[in-house]
Amino acid sequence: MDIIHSKRAQSLFDLALQIYGRLGGVFDLIVQNQLNGPTDNVYAGEMLRIDTHQRNGRLHAFLAPYDIATLEAQDRSTGIGWWRIQSDFIIS
Repeated sequence: MDIIHSKRAQSLFDLALQIYGRLGGVFDLIVQNQLNGPTDNVYAGEMLRIDTHQRNGRLHAFLAPYDIATLEAQDRSTGIGWWRIQSDFIIS
């Protein structure tokens, strides 16, 4: 298990692609870091655990030199589309 630091304007999907070479790696990041879901915000300098054994080696080697960052500060959304459903959430 390794630790990485996220960079400015990166989402979990950006990190998954850069680290694992596949978007499905977002679920590895969620589990390894006990996050709530793929829409969780990641901020510059935040430390995340990664499992280097889950990497697609060829794609990781190709993408590693690039800082994949698709978010701008205003893209970090809030509101009902980003709310989490907790155990006491009731739909009536």
